[in-house]
Amino acid sequence: MADYKSINPEVISGELPPTTLPVMVGDSGSGGEQGVVPAPGAGDTAAGKFLKADGTWQVPPGGEGSPGPQGPIGQIGPPGVDGEDGEDGQDGFPGATGPQGPQGIPGSGGSGAIGTAILDFGVFPGASDASVAVIGQAGILSGSVVNAWIRPVATADHTDTEHMVETFQVFGHTIVPGVGFTISGFNTSQLTESLVPGGEGRSPITTVGAQSGDGLPRLGGRGTRIYGQWTIAWSWA
Repeated sequence: MADYKSINPEVISGELPPTTLPVMVGDSGSGGEQGVVPAPGAGDTAAGKFLKADGTWQVPPGGEGSPGPQGPIGQIGPPGVDGEDGEDGQDGFPGATGPQGPQGIPGSGGSGAIGTAILDFGVFPGASDASVAVIGQAGILSGSVVNAWIRPVATADHTDTEHMVETFQVFGHTIVPGVGFTISGFNTSQLTESLVPGGEGRSPITTVGAQSGDGLPRLGGRGTRIYGQWTIAWSWA
């Protein structure tokens, strides 16, 4: 307990007021327990607030609202400017040459002509060669090219099939400028006639009697002949 004098000096000095009663001062009481202070950020669920670090309360901001509806699509903008043209690519490698087609029938050409003629080897037994002149070709020149070939068209003497199998060839030659040219045909067979005995009314062609051993004259030995008329086609350019 505290000392009375130290607490009431007036009593020592004798100046205690007559109305003042002696006061007994007790010891100081022990301090009370410190109250619980909410931590910053603690919320007040009743008021919808939270405690800030400086000890004040603040109402939190509202939450993010739901997204609004999509706005209308804007108009399409104008087209952009065209870019510059690119450089041309390199040429590809040339392809392989295709197979050659069959040779066509000679044509008349841009300034030539085409036609047919009759080549006549004469009556049977005929001859080994024959020729025919083609005239009326006013545009033909000395440097023109003439073609001739057997055309399988029947004549009074031979069928079209005989034209395809007979053994002779034809050629166009001897150009006369402004006039025409000549076509000649030649037998190409290598076979010869067999020798037969000569007789009355038959002139001997050969007297090679040694071939038979009897010394009699013989007929034959000639090369094969072609007779009659044949169709020939021609062109020049």
